[in-house]
Amino acid sequence: MKKMSYEDKTLLRRTVDYDADIIESVPANSGVKERCVWMNVSGFDLFRQVGVDVMHDVLEGVGKYIVGLVLTKYIKRFKYFSLELLNSRLNNFEYGPDRRNKPVQFSMVHINKGNIRLSASEMLTFIRYFGVIVGDKVPEGDSYWHLYLKLREILELAMASSVWQGLEVLKRRFKTQMMMGKSGPRASIDKNNTNR
Repeated sequence: MKKMSYEDKTLLRRTVDYDADIIESVPANSGVKERCVWMNVSGFDLFRQVGVDVMHDVLEGVGKYIVGLVLTKYIKRFKYFSLELLNSRLNNFEYGPDRRNKPVQFSMVHINKGNIRLSASEMLTFIRYFGVIVGDKVPEGDSYWHLYLKLREILELAMASSVWQGLEVLKRRFKTQMMMGKSGPRASIDKNNTNR
């Protein structure tokens, strides 16, 4: 498995490469099984009209793995707080305008499997408020806390209606997050597919 912490433009798909992958017809090599139906739409270019899907990529993707890792370390390994305390604080926290997306109670079975059972909107709320809910229990300088904070920062940038500092800020934040994985806590979660 190759890992990247930046976008290599030479590896991005282009229409020419895509067509060659269809002709080669070996999905194991390219991930392309058949020609996309959208390619038949006049004026549509699959490779110029790509959007980020924060819901699938972050909230139901990498976010679940990072939250699972952080909770496992904090509850089981370091014992900063118990599952009961976390669930109690989640239940009693005042979410304000986000109360409709209040996270459900966590189960140790799901945490052990790294399978955090939250909808995308619940995960968004959880990531936004986790620091306020249990931050008092985490020692200063904790590397997993830093990982959580970077996830939160990336999520807030990705969800922003406008980013005045531009895309370069998001790229730097993401690169920092990925670089942490080479020596820090993220090394434990190789399941992340950041090159979709």
